[in-house]
Amino acid sequence: MENDVVIIVPAYNPEIDSMLDFLANMKGTFANIIIVNDGGGKELHSFFQGLKDEGYDVISHSVRLGKGRALKSAINHALENYPDAIGVITTHCNGVYSVRNLKRVAEEMRKDPHSLIIGSRNFDEKEMSWINKIHAKLTRSIFSAFVGVNISDSQSGLRAFGRSVMMEMLQVNGEKYDYETNMIIHCKEEGIKIVETPITTIGTVSEAFRHYNPIVDSIGIYKIFFKFIVTALSSFFIDISLFSLLVLLLPNIKCGVITRIVVATIVARIISSLYNFFVNSRVVFKKKESTSTIIKYYLLVVVQMFVSAFAVSNIFDMLGINATFLKLMVDTVIFLVNFYIQREWIFRKDIADKNKEI
Repeated sequence: MENDVVIIVPAYNPEIDSMLDFLANMKGTFANIIIVNDGGGKELHSFFQGLKDEGYDVISHSVRLGKGRALKSAINHALENYPDAIGVITTHCNGVYSVRNLKRVAEEMRKDPHSLIIGSRNFDEKEMSWINKIHAKLTRSIFSAFVGVNISDSQSGLRAFGRSVMMEMLQVNGEKYDYETNMIIHCKEEGIKIVETPITTIGTVSEAFRHYNPIVDSIGIYKIFFKFIVTALSSFFIDISLFSLLVLLLPNIKCGVITRIVVATIVARIISSLYNFFVNSRVVFKKKESTSTIIKYYLLVVVQMFVSAFAVSNIFDMLGINATFLKLMVDTVIFLVNFYIQREWIFRKDIADKNKEI
């Protein structure tokens, strides 16, 4: 009997027979099981009361609050009432994940309690429809591009994490199925390692998408990039406005590589970069400013500033087209490269740094 972990089973109008079979299988292996009745109807009151009478730890919401809130209620309850447990495992109430898989992620958590362990399913199984295969691969690509997390199964509900990560998960936004997406994003932002371990599912893999709304539940994936875009556009407005004004006001100088366009670019970029740094640091990537962060940021600023300046200047000399239009084109390319560099190098919170905090 494993008594060092707590199993969390959120339930809303569950398939009663499937849930009872799953609980019976688990009870012989895991001593601590929390069931969350997320606002099930009155007709389910006797069912959950029966589970409580059998010795299960049942938490009830008076109304449906969503899977995210159910998980957070159970995580907080586990922290308060199971002081000897090293962590929790979240799972599906209808037994989609076998007890063998629960034991597998539990073992991984014991090895690495400061990480988020995700039981990852095989989306190449024959039973999965081609639509869900495309969706799974698309979600994986989107996570990689916009969040910087290479994860094969972002929608898996089988997750395990230790007490330090439990504290972190209580701070994650999201009350419904978006919470599980936000958990992964939070781990990326806070430097918490994500570990995937392969599992199998009971039933069809397509059940993974039954409750998932690809629009509503994916908003968090794009939020970082959207904030980066808004910050970049406002910085760009400051930059391009100052550049255009200085091009008009400065004399038509040319001293070697130093031209009016180069001077205007440098001055405009210095001012706009100060604004961009503090907004990206405090709002977009949420990393506290440090000497190393500032040095890396301004190293990038200097490099991109001269790339922009000399690219625009040389193309202007060759083609003679509008300098502001050229700058728009060149800086668009720089912008896309910038997002990746800032996310992965400048404002990235390293796992080692997070472990020091723990």
